[in-house]
Amino acid sequence: RWLREKIEPTPDKPERIITVRGAGYRFEG
Repeated sequence: RWLREKIEPTPDKPERIITVRGAGYRFEG
């Protein structure tokens, strides 16, 4: 969850980053 806070400046839009199983994080949109 700390990763999302680091790379996502807008926590109110969590859909911007989705969790990829076995791949970590990836940017969406």
